[in-house]
Amino acid sequence: STSRGLGDVYKRQDLGRREFDQGDLQSALTHFTRALAIDKGRHEIFYALAKTYHALGEVSQTERYLKKAKRTTKNLQEKELYQGKLDLLSRI
Repeated sequence: STSRGLGDVYKRQDLGRREFDQGDLQSALTHFTRALAIDKGRHEIFYALAKTYHALGEVSQTERYLKKAKRTTKNLQEKELYQGKLDLLSRI
């Protein structure tokens, strides 16, 4: 059911954030990727993936997921925030 799926998404995001904070970037990627498999409509998941890839030094993947985050959010301020991060990335 969708409600269980949503619970899984939040759980995965939470576990991913914890792994990220502890520096276990591969485990963080696994959790965020699984969250994405359940729900492809959440810009927060795309951003979490972008952040993790950025920490891994993978610029093209960072850019890819930032663009998806920007496309997915309906919030104009968030769109601008993601665009700002993309602009910074393109200067590297």
